[in-house]
Amino acid sequence: MPDKEIVNPYGQFFSGEGVEIEMAIFNEKNENGLQDVLLLFTGREAYTAGIDNKVIKYKAVPGGTGCDYLYEKDGKTLTRMISRSSYGSWTYFEVFLNNKTIKVSPDELRAKEVRPLHLLTAYKQGE
Repeated sequence: MPDKEIVNPYGQFFSGEGVEIEMAIFNEKNENGLQDVLLLFTGREAYTAGIDNKVIKYKAVPGGTGCDYLYEKDGKTLTRMISRSSYGSWTYFEVFLNNKTIKVSPDELRAKEVRPLHLLTAYKQGE
């Protein structure tokens, strides 16, 4: 399958508390019926966590009224980001870096600058 069909060509962008996140969403659903994502974190907390400017794949799993994005580290499954909805009226997002909870918000204007295929290429080169 060509790369352009692997991820949605439209990305998402989130920011808050000095952290910026670019997101590419995989088209294919995983075994949980959700779409895994590629996340690129930048900012001081991302740098301290050792993930600044690194594209990492996160597994989407059901969580509460939304989903959790998980990763593996030292044989453990950890949560990096969550989204929660309140019955269609709002959604909030939190990320977890350096034992801190950081609230982030989507930015539709900056989302237009996200290049999902570039994130996919960077992810493949980093594997």
